[in-house]
Amino acid sequence: AVACPIFSEIMVQVEEIPNSEDLLLVACDEEVNSSFDGIAVFDLTLHEQPDLSYSYYETEEDRTNDFPIADPFAYTNTTPYNQTLFYRLTSLAGCENVGQIELEVVAPPEMDIADQVVCIDGPALVIEGPAGFVSYEWYRIIGNAQELLTTDSVLSLSEAGDYLLLATSERTENGLSVSCISKSFFSAIESGNATITDVSYENNRLEVTVDGIGEYEYSLDGVTYQESNVFDNVLPEEVSIHIRDLLGCGDIIENYDLSDVLFEAMFPKFFTPNGDEVNDYWQVLPVSNGLELDIDTIHIFDRYGNMLAVLYPNGEGWDGNYNGKPMPESDYWFKVISQGNEPVYGHFSLTR
Repeated sequence: AVACPIFSEIMVQVEEIPNSEDLLLVACDEEVNSSFDGIAVFDLTLHEQPDLSYSYYETEEDRTNDFPIADPFAYTNTTPYNQTLFYRLTSLAGCENVGQIELEVVAPPEMDIADQVVCIDGPALVIEGPAGFVSYEWYRIIGNAQELLTTDSVLSLSEAGDYLLLATSERTENGLSVSCISKSFFSAIESGNATITDVSYENNRLEVTVDGIGEYEYSLDGVTYQESNVFDNVLPEEVSIHIRDLLGCGDIIENYDLSDVLFEAMFPKFFTPNGDEVNDYWQVLPVSNGLELDIDTIHIFDRYGNMLAVLYPNGEGWDGNYNGKPMPESDYWFKVISQGNEPVYGHFSLTR
């Protein structure tokens, strides 16, 4: 037999192996129980190219045995902060290549809003959000609820309470944007100026009584302050009382002539002639500090100018009667006559 050669054409097409490269995915850590654990959720498919199919693996051995990750769209890293994964990509022609993915968990930028003080006597407090963030959410915390106040970068605050700021930052890795949310809880308390309600002065001791919601310190010269509202060894002269709020909500200055305070202390503002033997008589009181008046007589008048009684400094005082009859509850006036001084006038109340 004679062998006859047969000739034919064969088309050979060479497909390129798909290009693979080491990839990086970055996710932001989320705060859990006031701390960060380096664990986050990743979408492993973010780098995928069209016309290629991908499979992802936790180890090279899993890739060799083809045990892929079940949900690559929401993968939670098992090694905190940094972990290496592996992948295989296959072209439409069936050509394969392999690579790896580095996972990195980053903590959000630190942010700390200090506790604030709202001054009830002043304008609203303006708090500026820290720089470096792209969005802000300010909340007031009421019980277990959160009330959104504003999405501006600044918050105008006029009430005490508990508050929260959520601020979003962004960073770009390999062309992919990563958003991180930083949070800061803070409180606001109220404070304000003091109001002087009483100034007492006896035996060279000055005591200042105030009303207000703040915490205060006191001074007689505006330079040296003290926590106590009592000053010793104070001369009977004009003084300036300085009171400032420890939380910065302002200060007040009031001037007092302590000699006037002494005079006022000599003359009771009221008496109660009801027979209980307590404060039943109105009489000038002795004071110290060397400002005692050399009193001759004290004249008592009603509101119409009728003289009701004449008292002497060593006497028992006025019992609230006129011609043996009790006078009604009202305000009454006195005139003190003393040697070498102008008459001193004032008034007091009779209360039964």
